[in-house]
Amino acid sequence: MLNIEQLLKKHKESVLINLESLRTGVLFRNSAILKNSNSWHAFILYNVPNPERNEILKIVLDHLYPLDLIPVKFKILENACMFMARNCADAIEKLCRDNLLIPNPINPMSPFRCEIILQYSSLHQLKVNVQKNVTSVLHTLYDAATKTLDLSNFSENPGLFQFCPLSQPKIMYFVLHIALGVHPTCIKLNNNEIHSLFPIEALWSSSSVTHLDLRNNKIDDMASLDTLKMLNLTELWLDGNPLCNNIDEYSYVEQIRTVLPKLVRLDGIILTKNGAPAFIRNYLCNHNGFDLVDQFIEYYFTTYDTDRKLLEGLYHPNAMCSITNVYKSGQSTSSSARLRPYQVNNRNLLAMADLSRSQQFLIRGNKCIIRKLIDLPKTEHDAFSMFVDLMYYSENCAVISVSGLYRQMPEALLEPERYLGFNRTFVLTGCNGEYSIVNDMLHVYNALTYQAARAFSITNPVKCEQFPKPVTSKEREIAIEAVYLATGISKEWAKRLLVDANYDVIECIKTFVQLFKVDKIPAEAFEI
Repeated sequence: MLNIEQLLKKHKESVLINLESLRTGVLFRNSAILKNSNSWHAFILYNVPNPERNEILKIVLDHLYPLDLIPVKFKILENACMFMARNCADAIEKLCRDNLLIPNPINPMSPFRCEIILQYSSLHQLKVNVQKNVTSVLHTLYDAATKTLDLSNFSENPGLFQFCPLSQPKIMYFVLHIALGVHPTCIKLNNNEIHSLFPIEALWSSSSVTHLDLRNNKIDDMASLDTLKMLNLTELWLDGNPLCNNIDEYSYVEQIRTVLPKLVRLDGIILTKNGAPAFIRNYLCNHNGFDLVDQFIEYYFTTYDTDRKLLEGLYHPNAMCSITNVYKSGQSTSSSARLRPYQVNNRNLLAMADLSRSQQFLIRGNKCIIRKLIDLPKTEHDAFSMFVDLMYYSENCAVISVSGLYRQMPEALLEPERYLGFNRTFVLTGCNGEYSIVNDMLHVYNALTYQAARAFSITNPVKCEQFPKPVTSKEREIAIEAVYLATGISKEWAKRLLVDANYDVIECIKTFVQLFKVDKIPAEAFEI
């Protein structure tokens, strides 16, 4: 059993802070000791059922954040655990205000109980050389070939003698300052629960750091990125931070380019000269939704073009559908545009004089929806013109936006060929892996000049029960073009991935997604 009295006898100048002494004003009487930077203070934690160092200290530091506390010399005792710290007056005062209790997120009904021994040891008596250990660990994490220093999930490195979470600003500054000694060009700081970027100031004196990976941290404020201004960054990763969810994509890129005008690549995407992201053909908010999107898009539009009656079962019995359209003037398609079939069902609220009629044009129920869709002109969609965005995905809901171009099939021999642009948003509800459409919003317009010029320029491979593997050189060129358009990688890399997948396009794209998720696609693969 831990005997506090024996500890105090060994350290006669020490002062015990517990619930009893706290009531007597012990903190106020010993304020000079509290602020003495040459003194080590001992922290003793009780009611700790599983005293695993990193887990326990993380709970303590999370409770005290943003106050500084750098724990060293963690020790497991018979009925408690103990660590040392200094220069932590604010943290001690907070613990005292909290009655020396630290909430335990693992068991909220059983918080940690804390006692503090002020001036437990002096700086002269207890010497801690963290720098030597950290320097040694950094050298093991440095890849000289790529000049990359990988500090991801740094506190869990088994080579560290002390708990060094980079979520603590002082520790992060200390580690980055030492890191300058290996002269890295790329530093990976992902998965460290970093809140503050002020410690990045430690890198200001370096001109070598051009790549910074801050993925999957807790950075929630765009203003904090100002700390990066002094760096010559050409590549930055920020996805997985709360700030990414609080701003639209355009503003996100614009604000970051204002801070980092030399930035070439953001979150793996090449930026153009005007600061907007390079063209991303397809977007998945969650890569787990790939199979759903792949199957749904292929089935829906193939069936829509051949036999719309078969789509009735895909719509929920209480589904809703709305159709809007707009005429685009000054286009090569303007003179031959015929939007009447869509105009009679137009539910454009901005163009509706009588809003009470809005319900009249809202089609309800799967049977009514299919009847209305069958009444629309027959179509042939250009699969290679489509942009697909999975905007939301969960086990019971998905939102898919599709835009592109289709050909309206002529009803008479001499009728001109018409190209229409479209945007379609589907809201799907799911249960036990089965999804049905609950909302379908279709917007149609006569195709823009550039769309019409590119229409059906890529021949669609012959369809069979399964996607056929390319055999001829021409078919393989089409497959390479498809992967190139779908992923944004160069044709050379598209061919390389296709060869590895034995020219199975679906497997090739799945492989690309998996490699991209773990950052295994090199930057040169996107250089076209």
